[in-house]
Amino acid sequence: MNVADRILQALAPDPQRLGDRVSVGSLALSLGLTNVSVRFALYALKDRKLVRRCWKGVYAITPAGLQHLAEGKTITSGPKGPRTNPSPFAPSTLRSRLWRALRLKRVASVDELLLLAAKGNEGNAKDDARRYLNALHKAGILDPAYTRTGPQRYLLLRDRGPLAPQWNKRQKRVFDPNDGTTYDLA
Repeated sequence: MNVADRILQALAPDPQRLGDRVSVGSLALSLGLTNVSVRFALYALKDRKLVRRCWKGVYAITPAGLQHLAEGKTITSGPKGPRTNPSPFAPSTLRSRLWRALRLKRVASVDELLLLAAKGNEGNAKDDARRYLNALHKAGILDPAYTRTGPQRYLLLRDRGPLAPQWNKRQKRVFDPNDGTTYDLA
């Protein structure tokens, strides 16, 4: 059982009690967790409207939370649903910075793109960039440019807009948020 489920059960051990309010500290003490982990789990529960914040550091379960417990559901991680309207502002991730650098250069190697895109705090930026660019190549967005010597260079074939294509390794898909196109890589 994950932390959020344990907290939800601790907030409402008896389904008839709706008005009980519990502090973060007492929840952490009773469940043997840290205040930080309890607080983050409460934020997730609050986003799902399963608990409500009474005042600073004090929470109570909602009727939706009681129903969630009664149905025996569990809290799972991941998106709550599909993103229908992508943000107009691209997040500052390595992939989004690589995409912006690729749009500027049009033809570049992984090393050239990393000079523009890497901040230096990425774990293994070169391998991550190479995997991302290969996925974009399989989707038909990039093409390996012919080089006699030197590192592999990539040519941008389809520039649909400023938002970086999103590669989902598990589903083997690339989604372009600019025009809503999904490319299957399998």
